[in-house]
Amino acid sequence: MWIRAGRVEDLPVLVDLQRRSALVGYPEPIRGFLASQPELIVQSFRHEWFTADQVRVATKGDHIVGFAVLERAGPHEGEITGLFVEPAHWRTGVGSALVDVLVAMASQSGATRISVLANPLALGFYAATGFVHDRYVDMPNAPAVQRLILEVHRNTKMRNHERLLTDGHSKKR
Repeated sequence: MWIRAGRVEDLPVLVDLQRRSALVGYPEPIRGFLASQPELIVQSFRHEWFTADQVRVATKGDHIVGFAVLERAGPHEGEITGLFVEPAHWRTGVGSALVDVLVAMASQSGATRISVLANPLALGFYAATGFVHDRYVDMPNAPAVQRLILEVHRNTKMRNHERLLTDGHSKKR
């Protein structure tokens, strides 16, 4: 598996991947809402993510199997605004590897914490990667969403199964 910077030309694949992942991985109220308004997924993507080098894409062979987006949420905080993995690749380390790369990116940019809004079905995943509950967030069409926090320490080391390569790619050992 390789992790690389996302490119604008990846957009159609990322939109389809997010739709498939969301329709399986979100609780029913959110799934129904997204199924009734599929254009919302396309609208959620921002061109600035790609030009600002905020998207990371996980690939296996020639196939994109996951992606994640890290945005600046304040002077010392990053926010994961999207993390999606092909359902067939869940529980294979793709999501954890993407989080590792985002943590390294956040640390390199001076962030001391990362936040994420997580739906109930993703809480176990984020807890396993080190996030802790911060507070519940009221969101229309998304019940029981929680804001989670991960403290980022300078010189954060990636877990043993990952290493950040000098060209900005990550390769699983």
